[in-house]
Amino acid sequence: MSISDKTRKRLWAKSGNLCAISKIELVSDFTSVSDESIIGEECHICTRTPRGPRYNASLSEVELDEYDNLILLSRNHHKIVDDNPIYYTSERLQNIKKSHEEWVRKTLNFEIRNIKSKKYTDFTISFLTRIMTGRQLMNVISGSHAYDFDNDELHSESEVDLVSTFIQNAQELGDLFSDMESGER
Repeated sequence: MSISDKTRKRLWAKSGNLCAISKIELVSDFTSVSDESIIGEECHICTRTPRGPRYNASLSEVELDEYDNLILLSRNHHKIVDDNPIYYTSERLQNIKKSHEEWVRKTLNFEIRNIKSKKYTDFTISFLTRIMTGRQLMNVISGSHAYDFDNDELHSESEVDLVSTFIQNAQELGDLFSDMESGER
């Protein structure tokens, strides 16, 4: 048996194209010198081989490739999970998957709700996301109405220059975005 297209689409959609553990994007953007790369893997929570991690003899061939037995991970986390089956039990992976998909749903619902209403007043920070791309940074900055920069203590003049330049650029971009329509961005 193999994973159906419908199951694949459901897994990638509910995972938000993000690794369930690290939350990194699993499809890298293409550049002028390279095609986009898919670094995500559809991973079995319980494996199909008796010597594999988290083998479950009670699962049928069909059940092995169903949505409930799959989790979307980066290649690195797939290897880590399979190399550590005592820590990454099937129950733990199910909980990671459920928690991640709930986080994706809440995050997307928040964004959609606020795009529709254009109100950001009910926003409270309940989690922080690692910003890995310029697009992610732009999405954060473009919805800001005020800035509160609090950073770790800086240890050198070059760190001060780097952080202050970044903060100044972020604030200027935020001010610029507030004057633009979404199509102009």
